Amino acid sequence: MRRIFILISVIITLLSLTMAEDIIFREGTYWIYETESGDRYKILISVVGAPSEFTRAGYDLSGEFVTASLVNFYNEGGDISDSGFLLLSGDGSIWMDDMMGNCWMVYKKGLPVGYTWRAEMEEGFVGRFRVDEYESISTPAGKFNGACKVVVDIYEGGGDKSEGSMTYWFADGVGMVKSINDFGSNSEVSELVDYGD
Repeated sequence: MRRIFILISVIITLLSLTMAEDIIFREGTYWIYETESGDRYKILISVVGAPSEFTRAGYDLSGEFVTASLVNFYNEGGDISDSGFLLLSGDGSIWMDDMMGNCWMVYKKGLPVGYTWRAEMEEGFVGRFRVDEYESISTPAGKFNGACKVVVDIYEGGGDKSEGSMTYWFADGVGMVKSINDFGSNSEVSELVDYGD
C-alpha cells in the first residue's frame, strides 16, 4: 500500500506544473524536495513532444492531448525510481498517465476555493481532492504568497473510511512547494529546496 501513496504524491507534484502563468513543459525543468528526516528526491522532465510520439505498451497517447512530457523521478542516490507521462489537454487541463493503464485529470489552473474532484488510483484506491484555500507559505526555497492549498483524502474502493490524507501547497510559476502526507503512524513533510531548468 505504501507504493500507492508514493505514486499519488508523485502525481500531485506533477499537477503543480499548471500553477504557472505559462505551463512549464520544458526538457530539463527540475524540482528538488527534502523531507523532515533529511532525505532528498528530484523530479525531472526529460522529454517533451507531441503525444503521437509516445506509446506505452501499445497505448496511443494521441487524441485530445496536445503536449506530452516524459517525467523521471530520482531517489537520493541519483537512480531513476519511477517514470510517467504528463499530458496537456486542449482545454488546458493536466492529465497523468502512470504507465499502469491509469489516465486521469489531476488539475486545472484557476480552480476556486471549495472546488472538488476525484481520481481513481491503482489497487482500488480513490483520491478525493479539494481546493482548501490560498495562503502564504515559507520553505527553504523562499516565501510564496497566495499558494494554493489542496487537501486529498484517500479511500479504499467505494468505502467512506479515509485511509489517510495529503495536503499540498502550489505556488504560481513554481509548482509544489510543500506537502504533508498523513497516514496514521506514517507522517511525512516535504519542502521545496531548489528548482529550475
